[in-house]
Amino acid sequence: MSHHHRIIAMVLAACPFAAASDSTVITRAVHETSGVVWDMPSPLAAAPGQNRAMIRKWRVTPRETELLGQQLVGPFLPTATIKVTTLDFESAEPRTRVDQPFTIDVHLGGLLTEGDFPRNVSSVLLERQASPADSAEIRSDHAWLGMNGSTVLRFPASSLTAGDPTKAEGTETFLVHALSGEKSTQGPIASARIRVLPVASAEIRGLRQGELVNRRAPKIQLVLRDLYPKSQTSLILYEGREINGNPGITVKSLVTDRKDPLSTTLRVEDFSAHMTTNGTYTLALVSETVYGRELLCAPVTFEVQRPPRMTKPLPEVAGQAAR
Repeated sequence: MSHHHRIIAMVLAACPFAAASDSTVITRAVHETSGVVWDMPSPLAAAPGQNRAMIRKWRVTPRETELLGQQLVGPFLPTATIKVTTLDFESAEPRTRVDQPFTIDVHLGGLLTEGDFPRNVSSVLLERQASPADSAEIRSDHAWLGMNGSTVLRFPASSLTAGDPTKAEGTETFLVHALSGEKSTQGPIASARIRVLPVASAEIRGLRQGELVNRRAPKIQLVLRDLYPKSQTSLILYEGREINGNPGITVKSLVTDRKDPLSTTLRVEDFSAHMTTNGTYTLALVSETVYGRELLCAPVTFEVQRPPRMTKPLPEVAGQAAR
């Protein structure tokens, strides 16, 4: 018997299930560098009545065959965990804004990767589901992962879409599926969900761009849509047209700390007291969130030109006219 065949015989003899009934399913692996062939029970498809398999790891050299370790396992099932990280660190549940980046860390264990094993024991299927809030339709994408340990995937933004991309809202779910065959799955062994929220927007109503204010400032309304759950929204009055680097005066402010986005309307009755001189002024709606400081709509620039105050003439002194 050749040395090559003796190695095969040794490996087969070491495996207690190799001599099972004709219905036993085995996996044959070929070591690419040494050419050694060995047979072992398939961890996924054991023979009838068998619900476990012995996995042995060998080191084969031209001079000796060494048993490095062995493990008795049940029906093959890898392990997996998924961690989602967003810029909103303070949220109790993972959440992000539709235009913001996030990462997922998939940690896998138990895959058989040190040989020419079938895909169903050397890989898992990662599924990404996008579920819009206003629809029952779920869009799904898939990718194969075939490495034990941590795999970090970075996404520049959510995959949710809408007519106005900034207003897409819903959830994204990531699932890891173990495989029961080359194409079928056993179901998810890990999952993680991230909530996706829209970008806030607003309108300043009651004051037109370039309007001339010659008396009291008009009453205005702030129409606010989809304010981020944790945010501060401020109406700021700037003297002049420039808002960057200009200190400004806060006319109205709203602080939110809640679970869901907020849509509301605020009224500003009069802000004339903040306009101390005639000239050009600009109103801007600003939102501050974990994503930074952003304008909610285009600023409104207007002109203030109040007429001078009329002074009463001094009363005439009796007899002054006769002089």
